[in-house]
Parts: sequence; structure tokens; C-alpha cells
Amino acid sequence: MFFRRERPKHLTFEDHMNAARAAGFRTESAGGKTRIERNGIAVVMQPGPDGIPQVTERAGVVMGKGDRYPHGRRLSEVLHYAERQAQAGSGGGTEGDS
Repeated sequence: MFFRRERPKHLTFEDHMNAARAAGFRTESAGGKTRIERNGIAVVMQPGPDGIPQVTERAGVVMGKGDRYPHGRRLSEVLHYAERQAQAGSGGGTEGDS
């Protein structure tokens, strides 16, 4: 008996952004880049090879939101966490990830 293997679906950049929105991130596109934001932390991504999102501007605190960080963490921990969450929510990777 032969079984058909389901073909893997090729996700586009927009599919990744929809996944980020479903995970609770707010997205805003302009000039071929997309800003992904949640809880006062934002990262900018753009389509990379095969539609995989690539970080063009690393995660940072959105100015004008105050100096309070979630759960009393240090800024570096918050930025690292936010970048990983955006990456996981969009299904993409970062430059130089190993």
C-alpha cells in the first residue's frame, strides 16, 4: 500500500505576520519593512529569502512609554525576551542565529 506524503506548505512573509498578529503582536508595515510591537517593545522585520522574516532593526523600547519594564526585569532581558517572542510568533529567524 502506498501513502501520499502531504506536501509542506510554503509560508509567505504575510503568513508569518498573520501568525504574529494571532499571537497578540501589533504589526505596522511601511516601506517594505514591518514593525512588530507588544508591551512597549518593538522590532522591525522584512521579508528574507523564501519569505522568512529577518530582523532589520533589533528589539527596542518604544519611546514615550515610560521607564517601567515588565516584571521588574533589566532592559537587556526585556529586549532579548521580546525579540525571541516576536521571532516565535512570526515563525522567523534572526541574522546570525545559531
